[in-house]
Amino acid sequence: MKQLRLAALLLPWCLAYKFQAPGSQGNASQDYGGHEVTAQMVSLIQEMTVALPLVLVNYTNASGLLHDRNATASDITFRAGNLSRDKAFVIDKSAGFYAVLNDFMGPTDTAKYCAPGVLENMWRCVHASVCIISSAVPQHVSMEVFSGLLEQVTRFEELTWPILRSGLMLDEGGDMLLDDFGMPEEYSCDGSVHEPALLQLSSSAGEALKAGTLAMSAALHSAMRASHEVLDSHIMNSSMDETIRKLQMNWRGVCNALGCDPTNYWDIYLRHHQHSLALLETDQVGLLHSDIRHRFLLQHRVQRFISTHHHDFSFVQKYARFGQEQPSSESVMRDYHARSKEALMKFVVPFVQSLPEERAVRLVDRQKLADKMAEGPSGVSPPHEDEASEIDDQHDVEGWEEGDDEIPDREIADHDMLDDVEAENEDEDGDQVETLPAGKKSPPALGNSTAMTLMEEEDSEGAKSGWGRRRRRRRRRRRSRRRRRWWKKLVEAVVKVVEVIVEALKCVGATSRFINTGYSRSIGTNVAWNIGLSAGATEPLADLLKGYIPSAWISVSTGFAVGSTTDWWWAGAGMSGSLGCSSSSGCKLGINVALLACGIAETPHDKACPLPDWIADPLGLKCGHSAGWSVSILCCTFNLHNGENNCR
Repeated sequence: MKQLRLAALLLPWCLAYKFQAPGSQGNASQDYGGHEVTAQMVSLIQEMTVALPLVLVNYTNASGLLHDRNATASDITFRAGNLSRDKAFVIDKSAGFYAVLNDFMGPTDTAKYCAPGVLENMWRCVHASVCIISSAVPQHVSMEVFSGLLEQVTRFEELTWPILRSGLMLDEGGDMLLDDFGMPEEYSCDGSVHEPALLQLSSSAGEALKAGTLAMSAALHSAMRASHEVLDSHIMNSSMDETIRKLQMNWRGVCNALGCDPTNYWDIYLRHHQHSLALLETDQVGLLHSDIRHRFLLQHRVQRFISTHHHDFSFVQKYARFGQEQPSSESVMRDYHARSKEALMKFVVPFVQSLPEERAVRLVDRQKLADKMAEGPSGVSPPHEDEASEIDDQHDVEGWEEGDDEIPDREIADHDMLDDVEAENEDEDGDQVETLPAGKKSPPALGNSTAMTLMEEEDSEGAKSGWGRRRRRRRRRRRSRRRRRWWKKLVEAVVKVVEVIVEALKCVGATSRFINTGYSRSIGTNVAWNIGLSAGATEPLADLLKGYIPSAWISVSTGFAVGSTTDWWWAGAGMSGSLGCSSSSGCKLGINVALLACGIAETPHDKACPLPDWIADPLGLKCGHSAGWSVSILCCTFNLHNGENNCR
């Protein structure tokens, strides 16, 4: 009833505007840039749906390498610091994505807008791919899959791309990369569909979208916009209590309908996903894009506010009260992301298995594929184990002759001699003595001379005919064996590609809490962590904070980030967790890593920060609190005592 009352209140205002979104009509055939999306386009769009999350993972890896240029992990072979080499490295990590995108765009548009090897194109070409994929949603790419892509793309645009770009600028000789410029209409889409010029509801969209969902979209947008205004208006010496009061009042109406706590930002953030779930049941691609983008931007703004006003902990205590959310709100958020993650994996695996080998291979990082191929035969069964024999039968029926075989010589030359020997053995075993059928009489006797002449001619022709038949049989058997060997290698390669893709995407889309109270420590401008004592003595904690392996066992809670970091602001790949540390094994944390923007608030005396001032002050240590919710993109390990990590 609450939603219906809200809908009745807001619907007249919504009807005064025009709503536009790609694919909003929900027709069987969709328009793309004024053209119908053809079957060939659909195949490429679906391939792009696989390539996009893979390139985002690779870009995240590259951003960590370019910023964490002093990394000492043994499995890192690339070292950043040279502009031309670093550019080539980043471009190589995006080769598969550009290959698919360029196939779709064609040579003319490729040269104009998304030429491979032009680093300045990265952001706008990722954005263009999102707009292209949206044209096939929900008919050929589900809303759940698309929502997962949007969650990661939004974080790429706001976090990874700025870090990646600044990392390249750190190189000696690196100039400021050009600002990204516009794309033509067919490669553009706007995540801000709530702007007044775009917000008039058409009758067809009204049929597709329930009035309550539409009204909630408008109400959420209005509340988020007002929240930005309140936070922006808070200046030095402003009353924090008054700012918090305005924020809480701003969300009261929405939370009455949505079921969130208007006094706690983190409960508002979690419950917001209930509306995102409702949008998954529609075909409103534009509203979904807008909802995801604005939800993240407000989270980013709140974290920035915490960082800017890190000296005033009351904002965290009274409004951003992490850990005091309603359990039902957390369940809603986890359910939303779980649906997207599951849908992505269900889409990716069968689709990649259906691709030709050369198209499947181009999607993945070549180094990772080489490592996977070196592991030996896969334990994964081929998708169609009888397909090779079906191809053999088809080729034999069609009467392939020598020269028709298109299998590359390099794949089969090593087996020719063995094939010939086997074929000859089979021919010898298969030769039969011909006898006259029952009831047949011998031909009448001929003269000796005539009979001898005929016998010689028959022997000569028979020898030629028999040899020809054996040779043709041998060719067919040899081709059959070649095709089977070739097909086995092809299937094995595709299986390895699937394994690489599944491994790359297994950590994409998982949700987790990020919370830690402890001492913050920055290692340069690219690595930072926060460590708090959970159990144990203070001396090992002091060892760890000084960069040494702890002298005795302790239990700590920790958070870290690799990217662009300061004492009070983290942006990049990061996560938090708890673990034990010892003098023998050190402190290594293996976890899922998310792209996050996190503000650190200076905390009053806390039991997690037990060091006396005479130890903490010389080290420049302040007790800080960080918290938030994140969506993971990769997995890694992090060594707490020296910052060594493979979060890239």
